[in-house]
Amino acid sequence: MDYQRVNEIIQSKDSIEVIYNGRSVWIEDYDKREKTAYVKDMESQKMINVSVEELEETGDLIDPQVGSISTDFDV
Repeated sequence: MDYQRVNEIIQSKDSIEVIYNGRSVWIEDYDKREKTAYVKDMESQKMINVSVEELEETGDLIDPQVGSISTDFDV
């Protein structure tokens, strides 16, 4: 992922699933100069600083309160 997409995800009203090392994470903030993101592991709640390039977007929407993929969408 690139820092522009990280910024778009942070600014989005939707909760977009992002994966780091096979685990769902929540992007808290990012450093454009260092190209790193401060993320929270949704399972362990551990906060870590990672390279933006190591983040992967799944395209799924999640419930940020439980860290699970949302399957109920109001249309």
